[in-house]
Amino acid sequence: MVNKALLGLTMLMISLASLLTATIIVTREYETSISTYNPHTLGAHLSITEVPYIYIETLDLVVTHDYGYAYYIINYISQTSLASLGITNSLNSETQQLMNQLQQLSDLVNESTYYLYTYKLNESRTLAEDALGISNDAVHTLSTIQYNLESLNYLLTMLGYIDSGETVLTPITARLVQITPTSLNNTLYMTINRTVTELYDEILNYKNESLRVIILSQQEAMKYKPIPTRLIVNVSSYYTTPGSTVLVSGRLTMRNGTGIGNALINIYYLYEGLHELASAVTDKQGYFSVNVTIPQVYVGRLPIMVSYTPPPGSYYEGSTTVLVMGILYVNTTYLVSIPTQVIWGQQLNITGWINGPGGREVVVLINGINHTATTNNDGYFNISISTANLSPGNYTLVIHIMPKGQYAPANAMLYLSIMAFKPSISIEVSKYVIAGLPLNFAVNIHVNTTVTSQWVLTAMIDGEEVMKSFSGTAVRGSIKLPITLWMNYYGLTIYVAPNPPYSGYETMIRLFVINPLELAIIIFIITATPIMVITKAPSEREGVTTHRSVSIPGVKLMIMELKNIRERLRGEALIIYDMYVDILNRLLEKYKLKPSESSTLREIMTLLGKYMDYERYGAFMKATMDIERIIYANYTPTGYDIQEFQKLRDFISEGL
Repeated sequence: MVNKALLGLTMLMISLASLLTATIIVTREYETSISTYNPHTLGAHLSITEVPYIYIETLDLVVTHDYGYAYYIINYISQTSLASLGITNSLNSETQQLMNQLQQLSDLVNESTYYLYTYKLNESRTLAEDALGISNDAVHTLSTIQYNLESLNYLLTMLGYIDSGETVLTPITARLVQITPTSLNNTLYMTINRTVTELYDEILNYKNESLRVIILSQQEAMKYKPIPTRLIVNVSSYYTTPGSTVLVSGRLTMRNGTGIGNALINIYYLYEGLHELASAVTDKQGYFSVNVTIPQVYVGRLPIMVSYTPPPGSYYEGSTTVLVMGILYVNTTYLVSIPTQVIWGQQLNITGWINGPGGREVVVLINGINHTATTNNDGYFNISISTANLSPGNYTLVIHIMPKGQYAPANAMLYLSIMAFKPSISIEVSKYVIAGLPLNFAVNIHVNTTVTSQWVLTAMIDGEEVMKSFSGTAVRGSIKLPITLWMNYYGLTIYVAPNPPYSGYETMIRLFVINPLELAIIIFIITATPIMVITKAPSEREGVTTHRSVSIPGVKLMIMELKNIRERLRGEALIIYDMYVDILNRLLEKYKLKPSESSTLREIMTLLGKYMDYERYGAFMKATMDIERIIYANYTPTGYDIQEFQKLRDFISEGL
């Protein structure tokens, strides 16, 4: 019995040992399959225990300058769930930064070395100093990578996921196999140190090469000592006038007096900046001479700088000599006569006198346009400017007197008002007109001054207009009224365009249009209906015209219908509708009127006529007829109609 129990216990222990052995074998095979990293065969089984080996493999690629494959591995890790861990995210960033720093070091060291051997010593030293700074940054980056890898290795070993034999254990195996904290993964530490040491050596090589370039560039710079030069300059006269010519001569030599040939000498003057005057080339003995024209600069003292700037690779130092020229000039005096006011259309005559020689140019700037004149031998000038191309108003005239020889420039600012007369106009037109027939009118312009240009007159009513050009002071014209005009009050607009010396003129005359067709319908309804509706003719009371109109169903729009009609309007018609409703509501609110919903627009229009002035009442009548035309005549408005309606709305809205 005891033997059977011992036999069973033995079999159980053998089974557990086999299971443990199989687990370790599987784990070892799993580790072997990932010990050499291959992102093409790596599956979704990537875990935290594999991270140290992956980054060691990545750093090995960095050592061999295989940056493309290294970037590929880091990019792959960033797409796994391990990217969410702080330590892997940090290792990714630091490894990429290290590769960037190594690439920069390689470029800077190579370029600084090239500049050193081409004797561009300043450029070589600057690049080498930049490389030296980046190498220090790279050392810091590599130290951070090493610290993070060793910390991760220590953490995994302490948790029992890696044993001292570089074996990756699963969590189950780690619990079955006893791992002590003292049994750290020394092999993995050695691998990390080996790879990091190789990278440290590479950075150190870059650092040493940078130091070598810096030292060599300093040594070469000490060997290269430019030969000092001396520039002696003379001028034919130290006092001269603007625009005159002086001879500048001199010699470029070494300190021992030996002349320097074939050297470029530049001559500048200093006034509100540095400006080049002339240049010359020295002969074999270092001598040069050149005629220099003094600029039109009117100052007492003018610095002249003569300079030698050696070309790149020259063995000579540069030299500069500054001379101060005395400039002799005369201030300009002038007298300018100009009227303070001029009638529009007349000539603006500007006269004046300027000291100095004849032929001095005078420029008058008015309204952005220059007008020029030249003085005669006695210094007088005259400029005549037509004001017909200007508009009435106030202007500022700027007069520029240009320099000539030793005479300095001068400026003046004057003021001018251009005046216009307001014409007096009388209009003859019947206050009652018939739709479908011509509307005849006569206009008389009363002026006291003869005009040379033709007058231009425009007459408009309900979108119909006629334009007349005429000479004299009287004109007759006619506008054929459409038969579709409803019987109502309309505004006849007469506009006379400005015609120098007279300003423009615009007025509106209130007319009553009789529509025969509408009148026939009213007469028919009156005769056919037992209950008579009396229509009162228009009358004027206390300067305000009032009227009443018969409300014919389907013809005159009611307020109630106006509210419900918006839904069937589209596009331009809807825009005009909304503008009209806005005008109507503002008028009713201003005059505190509350018509009933059964009131027609014509009744409201008549009611508003008691409060509105003549011009705005006419504009409101025109707006009402436009909206009725859209609704009843199915008229489709255009963009032009919208613009015209906006003008009506803006005019009516003034003061609301």
